[in-house]
Amino acid sequence: MAQITVTVDGVSYVDHVEPRMLLVHYLREIVGKTGTPIGCDTSNCGACTVLLNGESVKSCAVLAVQADARIDALWLLYVLAALHAMVDLKEEQTTPQTL
Repeated sequence: MAQITVTVDGVSYVDHVEPRMLLVHYLREIVGKTGTPIGCDTSNCGACTVLLNGESVKSCAVLAVQADARIDALWLLYVLAALHAMVDLKEEQTTPQTL
């Protein structure tokens, strides 16, 4: 087991992880950030993207031991983007059409 020290969304964690554990599984299973989705498990879709020291990475393609750093989970951005899209759709539906 390897020890990692990370800060996830402003909270510090010190954990022991298996060297082969993916960051996405660490975030979901150990830290409890289940809002970080596992989309494809092949790094194709990007659903599991997080910010690692300010750089976007696909957490299914990074080992937890490589992430001895600051991590910002992006699930809140997904929620806000979804809400924005719903507001836009509602506005489109309620805007009078001109001929």
